[in-house]
Formats: sequence, structure tokens, C-alpha cells
Amino acid sequence: MIKTFLIVPILLTAALNSFSQIKKGVRMVGASVGTVFYNSGKSEYSYPAPTTGFVSNNKSYGANINPSMGWFISDNTAIGATLNFAASNSKLSDVSDATGNVFNKDNSNRFNIGIGGFVRNNR
Repeated sequence: MIKTFLIVPILLTAALNSFSQIKKGVRMVGASVGTVFYNSGKSEYSYPAPTTGFVSNNKSYGANINPSMGWFISDNTAIGATLNFAASNSKLSDVSDATGNVFNKDNSNRFNIGIGGFVRNNR
């Protein structure tokens, strides 16, 4: 009995919300996380004597988020805009095996912003 009292209001609320989502003049808002990643790697290179080789370390991470907003222009059709925010970082370093000195280091940060549009038809 208690489950029924909890489930029925939730279903009614969901039905009312889904009805209002496809009504003309109503806005729709959403967001998606496109990508989230972390990468870490290590490569060891060795050469014949007198050269000893080196170790290459690579670390990178990033994320991509896409918020969107649209308006229903009819009961089944929505138009809107979407934004794209992407950030990433990459670090690469090469270390000599014999001396431990870093002889190559590359750090890069990226931040991208984009905009787009969409049309959706719910039939």
C-alpha cells in the first residue's frame, strides 16, 4: 500500500513533465558529458653501448561538456542551440637513463569553445 502511494505521484509527475516538454512555446534544457579521459604511459628505449637510452613519460587528461537549450515551435518540433566546451592537458617528458636529466619536455593545455544548432522532431 505504501509503495502505491509513492509510485502513483511519481508516475503522474513524470507524465505531466513529459506532456509539458512537447507543448508549443515550452523550453527544453539539457547537457551531456561527451568525453572524460585520463591517460598515463611509460616507454623505455635502450640502445647499444656507449648510449644507454631513455624513458619517455606521457600523461594526459581532458573533458568535454555540451549544454543545450531549445524551444518548441510546434507540438512536435523544437529548435535550439548547443555549446561545446572542451579542455585537455598533455605532458610528455624524456629522461636519460644514465644521468636522470630531462632532455625533452612538452606541456600543452587546450581549451576549445564551439557553438551549434539543432532541430528535433518528435513523431
